[in-house]
Amino acid sequence: MESTVSSVDYQRGILSELSSIMEAAVDDKRLAGNPIHAKSVRWPKAPQERREAWPLATALRVRDVINPRNRITVVLGLGCGLRQGEVFGLSPEDIDYARGVLHVRRQVQAIKGRLYFTLPKGRRPVSCDMLSSVAKELKRHVEAFPPMKVELPGGSRKRRDSRRSSPCCSPHDSATPLR
Repeated sequence: MESTVSSVDYQRGILSELSSIMEAAVDDKRLAGNPIHAKSVRWPKAPQERREAWPLATALRVRDVINPRNRITVVLGLGCGLRQGEVFGLSPEDIDYARGVLHVRRQVQAIKGRLYFTLPKGRRPVSCDMLSSVAKELKRHVEAFPPMKVELPGGSRKRRDSRRSSPCCSPHDSATPLR
């Protein structure tokens, strides 16, 4: 694999997927044990180097060439530091335009191939400042792509009852929340 796949992260991802497949074969009693867990299988070491953020010019080019429907994910990622799942879980009532604040109360997370609302990273809601330029983009996005109700399973009963519409999620339980 090292000769054909240069990225260590990609190599580890491939091994992880293969391990899941082998684990299913073990569960189905087609294999006695998962060969990926053998001592002779050496996983590539995760790189220790620090990753660099894109230069602003590169980030803005990505923002400018992405399709209009998905552009808001880049804007919220760059402008507020939101992760992809947090953007997908954003709801209109999470946006406080008057105070310039976003409340990150949930994220969309894929678990065993299905999408769920879960708490954001850190397992607790957080608030972040929203630049006026981000607020303008967000208002423009919500006008162009009105929010729609999304039904995804969530945590507790109280959490399930508090599902809300999202400007960034699809109404379908699919692997591609943005449509």
